[in-house]
Amino acid sequence: MAPRQDQPPRPKKTVVFLHPDLGIGGAERLVVDAAVGLQNRGHKVVIFTSHCDPKHCFDEARDGTLDVRVRGNTLVPPSILSRFSILCAILRQLHLILQISLFSDELAQLRPDAFFVDQLSAGLPLLSHLTRGSRPGRGGPGSGRHRRRP
Repeated sequence: MAPRQDQPPRPKKTVVFLHPDLGIGGAERLVVDAAVGLQNRGHKVVIFTSHCDPKHCFDEARDGTLDVRVRGNTLVPPSILSRFSILCAILRQLHLILQISLFSDELAQLRPDAFFVDQLSAGLPLLSHLTRGSRPGRGGPGSGRHRRRP
């Protein structure tokens, strides 16, 4: 649906996707399609993932259509003794979040308006804590939006 002529155009947003392993599968197809759709509407989209094999991923993730950045893959293996893959995926996601927000200014430079976190919700409290107040009017320190009541 096109905006009416008398309405100003909507401002473009920055959307950050977090996905554990950007391979070839149904969840990955959904993430890629959503990211491409937002990008086609003029929004800036960045996908952060702990793993993306150029030989085993969708074309959009490989050919430069999407900005895919692999982070959080250096400390925790995908599994331990072929077990604990979920625990390792959660730890890799936490490492990814720390890497893009504390150990670099990558997330601060992007100034995302929205996050699309797929499959793993364990990192949401950390992500919320680390990004609180990163955009004007979002309730950072001194804004009064997150003050404790006496």
